Amino acid sequence: MIKSSPLLIFYVLIIQITYGQNDTIISFLEKEVSNSIKKDAIELYSANLSNGSNDFKELQKKLTGVKIVGLGEVTHGSSEIFKMKHRFIRFLVENLDFNIFSIEGNMPEAYDINRYIRNSEETAKSVIGGMGFWTWYTYELKDLVEWFKNYRFENGEKVLFTGFDMQSPKGPVKELKKVLKGNALDTLFYLGRSIDSVKSNSRKGLNLLDFYSGKIDFLRNWIKINLEEGNEKSWALQNIRILEQITHNEDYRLRDYYMAENVAWIYKENPKSKIVLWAHNEHVKNSNKSMGYHLKEKYGDSYISIGFCFYEGEYTAAGNGGIKVYKAQKAYDGTYESVFNKIQVPYFILDLGDKEYLPKSLLFRKTGAIKFENEFAKTHLSKDYDYIVFIQKSSASELMNKERRTN
Repeated sequence: MIKSSPLLIFYVLIIQITYGQNDTIISFLEKEVSNSIKKDAIELYSANLSNGSNDFKELQKKLTGVKIVGLGEVTHGSSEIFKMKHRFIRFLVENLDFNIFSIEGNMPEAYDINRYIRNSEETAKSVIGGMGFWTWYTYELKDLVEWFKNYRFENGEKVLFTGFDMQSPKGPVKELKKVLKGNALDTLFYLGRSIDSVKSNSRKGLNLLDFYSGKIDFLRNWIKINLEEGNEKSWALQNIRILEQITHNEDYRLRDYYMAENVAWIYKENPKSKIVLWAHNEHVKNSNKSMGYHLKEKYGDSYISIGFCFYEGEYTAAGNGGIKVYKAQKAYDGTYESVFNKIQVPYFILDLGDKEYLPKSLLFRKTGAIKFENEFAKTHLSKDYDYIVFIQKSSASELMNKERRTN
């Protein structure tokens, strides 16, 4: 680690106090901080998948002992971020024995992708489409799923594809239909129809646990009594828990708590495994009661979060013009991305630990699946993430309902 000089720390304080007030001063001070970042950053190859993953090997010692890695994304629609995450996942699988992948997608539907990985006659497009999220219906995710399939074929080892979200009752109902009988099956059908109807007609979170708790408890007890101990019983009880989570989700941070709970269930069922998570930055980060916050509380240094950001370009999002490609707001002085861009290294990863020279509060891009006019908000970057990956220019992710523009 480079020790920060008193002068550099003074620069950082000035940036934090005055950003947005004098662009010339801020630009100069950002450059001073950027010079220090450049000495610590690990330069990466481009996001092109043909680059392999050797550029990540400097991280191998640092990640030894880590059991869960959260890979974020500043938007759900950047092709370069998706590809860079794909390359990072290859590195984790091939060099550090990570063998479970888990995405910000509905849990039962995500597990269905393993049918394709295990050589079913289905296509990658159909099983990815089954997750029901347009954000993941991309050629970039298809490339990753096909890599999992080929890796299993070539190495005799499998990477389990999982998900940890809980936004739809359809998947849990489908899974529970396989094991419930009689009155329990009738109760399940009622629950599924009722919850789906209420959720479809409400734009707000739900707090209906008291209304549904009797029927959910009945199904849970039926499973405990009628199913033998083993994977089938454990999976059935987890799907009951997902239905329960859906009915008590009136606060947006409850979703993060439940997603962390579902990741913990995956880890408990596979205690010798290592898990790589794919989600938005706001979910993997270590602060503000996010999923990453709960995982860090539970697993300590065995969990690390890696945020991803870019300086300029385009991304796919839902906006006033529908789901399409939108031009990103270019980062400006007073943003972390502006500081990073002054390094003049198009791709890098930076360990955020013990970096006194990093400003504690600057603006940082925060978009998701939606296009906003103002894409930046105040952030304490080193509090939120253990590492940050910077990409200079983003292009939009490629949805599979269109012809692919690249190989």
